Amino acid sequence: MWLKSCPRCSGDLFEERHLDGTDIACLQCSHRLNHAETLAMRGQKEGGTAATIRAA
Repeated sequence: MWLKSCPRCSGDLFEERHLDGTDIACLQCSHRLNHAETLAMRGQKEGGTAATIRAA
């Protein structure tokens, strides 16, 4: 959970898991982050995977 991190309303973001993968969404306004915003929130680079980033 990321507190006060929503780019739209400064609300709280949480990671939502479903069959298609995961999304990061705001609890207050329901805004869903796009792919680039999601990677930035997780601290990953475009095109990288969590395993390769952790190994670096």
